[in-house]
Amino acid sequence: MMSIIDPASAPDNTDNPDNPDNPVSPVNLLPTQKLNIYAFGTGDNAELGLGPEVNAKIVTLPQSNGYLLPETGGIVSVAIGGMHSLGLL
Repeated sequence: MMSIIDPASAPDNTDNPDNPDNPVSPVNLLPTQKLNIYAFGTGDNAELGLGPEVNAKIVTLPQSNGYLLPETGGIVSVAIGGMHSLGLL
């Protein structure tokens, strides 16, 4: 059995995102919650983002990044890869 729906007769729910019949795709939502950023690993070239100090080069436990605090950095999303990372402000 095949159904054909006339788009003109379908209800328009696009104006009301709270309507359960009109789910909003999470891909289109902008993140707003500011995150705490932590780093760990080895960073011979300061790639951990913890600064140039000697104790910032080898970090065995996750350490808060003081340069990217929620109050000052405002990072709302991150993408992590094998060679690069991205923080969305």
